[in-house]
Amino acid sequence: MNGYYRQDSPYRHESPYTRTSPYRVTPYNGHPRAHIRDVWNHNLIDEFKTINRLVADYPYVSLDTEFPGVLQTRPTGPNGGVYYDQKEFDYQTVRCNVDELQVIQVGLTLMDGYGRTPYDRVGVSTWQFNFRFNLNVDKHSADSIHLLMSSELNFQRLATEGIVSQDFAEQLMASGLVLNDKCEWISFHGAYDFGYLIKILTDAPLPPMLRAFHELLRIYFPVIFDVKLILNAFNGHTGGLQEEAQNLGLRRFGRPHQAGSDSLLTGQLFFRVLDAYPYQSQDIDRFVGNIFKFSDAGSDSLLTGQLFFRVLDAYPYQSQDIDRFVGNIFKFSDVFIYN
Repeated sequence: MNGYYRQDSPYRHESPYTRTSPYRVTPYNGHPRAHIRDVWNHNLIDEFKTINRLVADYPYVSLDTEFPGVLQTRPTGPNGGVYYDQKEFDYQTVRCNVDELQVIQVGLTLMDGYGRTPYDRVGVSTWQFNFRFNLNVDKHSADSIHLLMSSELNFQRLATEGIVSQDFAEQLMASGLVLNDKCEWISFHGAYDFGYLIKILTDAPLPPMLRAFHELLRIYFPVIFDVKLILNAFNGHTGGLQEEAQNLGLRRFGRPHQAGSDSLLTGQLFFRVLDAYPYQSQDIDRFVGNIFKFSDAGSDSLLTGQLFFRVLDAYPYQSQDIDRFVGNIFKFSDVFIYN
């Protein structure tokens, strides 16, 4: 076993994150070594050139988006029917809103296999892309816009200097970040995040069904981790990003509800989770390609695995002889009687 990961895993890089790494306590605590670079229409190309030079050494890409709320909450199926599958219903809710609305910000944080950003190399840890958005034209939820304004988003500047989605898509496609199985994308409850990116990259509405959406995800983002899904499987938690980060002792750099700060915190949280749950994280690759609420990962089979490792931790003395249970099934064996 190499750190938390299988040695034969196709997703691991030369410097996997391990408990012995000096960077397992994130460098952003106490003395932040981070900088969030705002990207507008005028510096879009230059910043993507920088990102392109860094991708090979910093292949973990932490993602967050800010968007103008949710307008549709009860999608209907063909001919006004009802979606009885919960995952499909959740996807249709995302699809209806992503198709109707425009993204406002995309935050990308680059990290290496130890959770280090390129701050010491280029003076930037995170890129915050600000998109063209006009409150007088583009649909939005008033409550969501109020929240974003309270987080100091400059909507006047967004309307005049924001990035055009097609220009962003062109640069992202050429950056080396997508269509690349060496890049590992990290999100927290990433349904809307990846929904907006797929919409931007394809310049088209999202696919009508979840299965087709998953197929596009596998093409553009071959390796995805959703930290909320992982935490839900490990400990049953379903809290928000800020709550889960605080639970694991992380401190935010930047303002909440800005895509740059949230993407940085998401990346930090991913590596902190690997450190906090060493047993469960040995098989972290089982979560690849799964997004919270769009997947069965975290269901009974994964919760059983979670309980297995929790038992080993709770009963250390008895677990020293765990191999005596191999091949035995409850009620089909008397091996469970402890001698």
